[in-house]
Amino acid sequence: MDLRHPHRPPRAHPHGTAGRAHPGDAVRAGIVGAGVAGLAAARRLQELGHEVTIFEGRDEPGGQVVTFEVGGEPIECFYHHIFTNDTTVVRYFEDLGLGDRLEWIEPHNGHFVKGRVYPFVTPLDLLRFDAVSLPSRIRLGLASLWLKRQADWRVYEDITARAWMERAVGAQAFDAFWGPLLRGKFAEHADEVGMAWLHWKIRLRFGSREGRLGAKETLGYPRGSFRSYYFALADYIREAGGRIHLNTPVEGVATELGAVTGIRAGGAFHEFDQVLMTTPNIITRRIAPDLPA
Repeated sequence: MDLRHPHRPPRAHPHGTAGRAHPGDAVRAGIVGAGVAGLAAARRLQELGHEVTIFEGRDEPGGQVVTFEVGGEPIECFYHHIFTNDTTVVRYFEDLGLGDRLEWIEPHNGHFVKGRVYPFVTPLDLLRFDAVSLPSRIRLGLASLWLKRQADWRVYEDITARAWMERAVGAQAFDAFWGPLLRGKFAEHADEVGMAWLHWKIRLRFGSREGRLGAKETLGYPRGSFRSYYFALADYIREAGGRIHLNTPVEGVATELGAVTGIRAGGAFHEFDQVLMTTPNIITRRIAPDLPA
């Protein structure tokens, strides 16, 4: 069954920009964004012997996992967790001495449809989801099982999540389940989300399940929020000789003859051999308009 489509959705991922260094050389790397992607990339580059400098517009690192305080306790601005198969993140927690902060909890998920909250944790919950017909419930389950077994995300690059799911589960199930989930996360951009993203999210979720038919799910949450993690990661980078410039929005990425030469930030020019953009696509296009799409 070929469920691909000739439309290629926009992709969101860290953007590496070529500079003047030769393969194998130690490089001076400039990283835009001190979120988890930027911090993790900086740590990895340091492990490989490179020099890193990070620029962040906010007054603290963290990016999408940044927190605010309520009653003196840090609360994440957006909901986050890790899966049991996020082995690299778990290893970083342990390497940073934070392994004992991770707690693994069975979640209690629900789906709100037509004024009612349906439990949505086990396969039995899916069969009880009478907001859609029984055939639609079966198609919902079969589509998820199909995606769980598909290891190659590249076959889904040319189709949107909406187009694939509507064909796989039908309009009724999409409108009652996947449509609201996508709109809740991506708002007006929901119809543009690529199926490659949703496919991998489903595989990650199944990877955090155990038991017969994946009936038991376990998710990881650090006590005291993720703040301790990204603060410790930032400290690790500084102690290893890296620099992190906070309150320093990047104004532009400089290029010459198609190669990156540096970053303009804080009213100054900073020369680099390579630049890594970990910002959303819309910000990347604004500060680096001369880079290839």
